Amino acid sequence: MKKQIFKYLKAATILWIVAAFLFPSCTNNEEKIKEVTHQDSSVSVEKAENVEFSYTDSGRLKVIIKAPKTARYHLKEKPYTEMIEGVDAQFFDKNLEVESTLKSKYAKSFDKDKLVEVRNDVVVTNVKNEKLETEVLFWDQKKERIYTDKFVTITTAKQIITGTGLNANQNFTKWTLLKPSGNFIIENDKQVDTSNNLDATGSSSSN
Repeated sequence: MKKQIFKYLKAATILWIVAAFLFPSCTNNEEKIKEVTHQDSSVSVEKAENVEFSYTDSGRLKVIIKAPKTARYHLKEKPYTEMIEGVDAQFFDKNLEVESTLKSKYAKSFDKDKLVEVRNDVVVTNVKNEKLETEVLFWDQKKERIYTDKFVTITTAKQIITGTGLNANQNFTKWTLLKPSGNFIIENDKQVDTSNNLDATGSSSSN
């Protein structure tokens, strides 16, 4: 009888020791799951109205962006700011003169990547009144470039150029149309198709 009791107590002790190792592990896992779930489901969001962003380089003002409404999402991996009612931006030259403007109905800024995506009725106009129109455009702040792989229309004083894809400096004073598809010379308020002699590059300053 004593041997049976001893065996029972020994077995119970072993089970208790095993449980002591297993159950805390389960509890810790549950706490981790709750923590991860909490992080995913409760992202910190800052909302603001009539916001103005200033971008400088070596103390010199380069860009001012105004947005009626913004929502900043504080994600650990990839924080970003949405400008849900679009933006109105001004790009400045070294003399702090406005060299180009950008307008869109939506924008999204990726903080870590220094990349801004603008969408919906995007219009860029430079100091020479050359106008770029597209639906999607990216602004790379590090490289000071704007680009798109979407359909674009460029209107100058003498012609209207269409095509797909564009690379330009951020002030839109030097640009290249990647896949031009149409070219129309404006003569006496009429458009003349000259696509066979298409100039897909532009430059409006020495910058």
